[in-house]
Amino acid sequence: MRARRGAGAASPRGALLGAGLALLAARCASPLSLEDRPCPCATGFSCCEATQLCLRPGATCGAADAGAEGDASSGCGAARAACGPGCCVAVKSVAAGEGHTCVVTRAGAVLCWGNGEDGQLGDGKAASSFAPVAVTGLGAGVTSVTGGSHVTCALTEAQGALCWGSNQLGDLGTGKSTSISPVPVQPALDGPVRSISSGGGHTCAVAGGGVSCWGADGVAQLGTGAPSPDGFERLPQRVASLGILAERVFAGGSASCATDFKGRLSCWGALFDGSAPYATPTSIFGLEAVDAIAISRSNHACILQSSRVKCWGSNQQGAVGDGAPAASVPSPVEVPGLSGPMRSVGVGFGYSCALSEAGAVACWGDNTAGKLGDGQAASSRRPVQPEGLSSGVAALSVGHDHACVVMETGAVKCWGSNTYGQLSIPEVTASRTPVDVTSLR
Repeated sequence: MRARRGAGAASPRGALLGAGLALLAARCASPLSLEDRPCPCATGFSCCEATQLCLRPGATCGAADAGAEGDASSGCGAARAACGPGCCVAVKSVAAGEGHTCVVTRAGAVLCWGNGEDGQLGDGKAASSFAPVAVTGLGAGVTSVTGGSHVTCALTEAQGALCWGSNQLGDLGTGKSTSISPVPVQPALDGPVRSISSGGGHTCAVAGGGVSCWGADGVAQLGTGAPSPDGFERLPQRVASLGILAERVFAGGSASCATDFKGRLSCWGALFDGSAPYATPTSIFGLEAVDAIAISRSNHACILQSSRVKCWGSNQQGAVGDGAPAASVPSPVEVPGLSGPMRSVGVGFGYSCALSEAGAVACWGDNTAGKLGDGQAASSRRPVQPEGLSSGVAALSVGHDHACVVMETGAVKCWGSNTYGQLSIPEVTASRTPVDVTSLR
């Protein structure tokens, strides 16, 4: 695990600009489509419709210098303050990494904030930011993002992949030895990309009819048959003897997994059952009908199987969620107490969270820095509900020690550690309850 570094300073917030903005607030009383949303900018500034940022004179939409976030001189920050949640920038998905957060707007633009000292915010700088910044060149056309330790990757509508951030262990998959890239670059993948996932220090993708992985490979998490002699690979490596026709891929901790159209699960690397690392893909407990798997750096995993959540592995702080005091659980057990059919599951360091089809979130496990979001200090071996998230949640992402949701309105809320600004609030090291990412307004 590479050491993380400190975050940058927050941008100043502007004051409300009077009656004109009061009218704007009235227009923004309910969520609007991105096309219908007003984007007021001061004289001399232009509007980037994709990101809803006001552009400085001469700036290009989506460029690193596109925003004057919170600066009253641009009129942008004040306008957002007057808007209701999700009004000015409507978000469709979120990715919580180790110390940073990224979102994809409904227009397909990417914005990131938090730890950016390895370039993982993608704005052309190696600097952190409490305020969301536009990723260079990604003002539209992105379907999803995935956040690893110090790297971020995106999947585009054209079935392409782009990554940015650290390249110390070949994280970008370009074959180049540059230490970082603060702007998106293309991994050397063959054919269209259908799925991509970053976790720990490696990334995997379904591309060109198979699965390829790159980055850290100290325990065979790239699935090539043996760990790399250098401990990492700078170019994508085709996973050997997969045994299934992969549709989705999942990377996390020091392991990787893939599922096929039947939900059959195959994994490789250092798994979470106490066994020695698997150098090639291995069927896990003969599981089928698996919609997703989430793999933590604390050696536990959870799956979504037929709308139910099951977890296993390290259970020191209750990350498995079954209420039992066992330090480790060797095989998947269903998490009791979850309300109704479940939509997604995510894991972080020592904790887990799940989202129900009804839009409710539950979390369990280690509660250091308020990762469970329930306002309490104690950890929990059974699911508890983050404050205010009993309904209305559209998407969930769980990072190393913080988590975020997208509300049905398009607004974003986050909780847990804010050491690197990943909650987008200045001068606070953590929040034990979900807080609005107001800088997106």
